[in-house]
Amino acid sequence: VECRELVELLEATRTHRASARRVAEVTVADGEGEARWFNATAEAFGGDKEDGISHQSGAVVVLRDISDQKEIQRRHAEFVSAVSHEMKTPLASIKAYVELLADGDAEDVATREEFLSVINSQADRLQRLINNLLNIARIEAGVVNVAKQEQSLNDVLEEAFQVVQPSAEQKKIEFNSELSPLYLGVLIDRDMILQSAINLLSNAVKYTPDSGTVTIRSRICDDSVGFE
Repeated sequence: VECRELVELLEATRTHRASARRVAEVTVADGEGEARWFNATAEAFGGDKEDGISHQSGAVVVLRDISDQKEIQRRHAEFVSAVSHEMKTPLASIKAYVELLADGDAEDVATREEFLSVINSQADRLQRLINNLLNIARIEAGVVNVAKQEQSLNDVLEEAFQVVQPSAEQKKIEFNSELSPLYLGVLIDRDMILQSAINLLSNAVKYTPDSGTVTIRSRICDDSVGFE
């Protein structure tokens, strides 16, 4: 095994007199060259005593594969980073428009209403982010209550369209709705599907360049219905 970290751990364990056991995390490439993480516990053994001092002559190491835990840690770190970034945007907008109002830059009623509308929409966006975090926590805890009822899918998608539309207008994105003219009856948890549609549209708006186009569609797919 070509792993310098592992060799150094064994050598240090064998020769260090203060402690006969050491623990470290090392990366070792598998047979396909992919790096995997291991928790390595090394312990010295054997050796003779001279002048009351034990001289170690060997060391053994036990490796425990922690690659899955490391991957979970990486994903959590990315998730926290993404959430922090997502929250900064609406917070920055809210703060900016509050400062404009406080400085008296909104001299007429129409301008004040425009500023307040932006603040309100960004506060709603922040609330959706918080609700997403709470939903994730509930899902991981296994305490999500799913309340299915008969609904019109198009009605749910139309509401999602209205929620995200202000964000599209800010980026001058052409925001199109091509919902099926047919009644698409579904048995769903309305809040969950609405949140899914809002997330889908929000991501589309976020990653579409300014002045681009975003379209939401609903349609019958064989024996099911879908939206995209």
